Amino acid sequence: MVGVHEAADSAYRVWSSLYRQFGAASLNSDATETFPLYPLHAIKYRQDFYHFVAGFDAYQALIPSLSATRKSRVTILCYPDLEEPDIERLSLKWTVDFIKNGCLDRRSGLEMFRLLLDAHVDKRVLEQVCGTSRMSRSEFARLTGIS
Repeated sequence: MVGVHEAADSAYRVWSSLYRQFGAASLNSDATETFPLYPLHAIKYRQDFYHFVAGFDAYQALIPSLSATRKSRVTILCYPDLEEPDIERLSLKWTVDFIKNGCLDRRSGLEMFRLLLDAHVDKRVLEQVCGTSRMSRSEFARLTGIS
């Protein structure tokens, strides 16, 4: 069984709300073949139950395989003893870094990402990860290097 950790939920909501050039459903129907080396970042909650904290791209592509009754082979990077504040920072940092290195449309995609950060992420966590508690256009330009 799998699920997103409660402390990673705001970063996951930001990640899930972004428009993509293609959807996870358009990937190979056997996503375990598509993402054999992409680790899912998680905390083991109980025997055979994981709370995911980062790696949301692989998580979204693999979730149908992980939920299926057939066995799936995936790589799960387990973090021991993470506290909720660390999970919040880790998940947001992963999301911000992944998007900064990705290919969102410069006009609408990046602006949408900025607005989602402001709307969904706790201001304290945003300050810790991005150096600002409010993601203005000028702060976002500083963060991404794009004006």
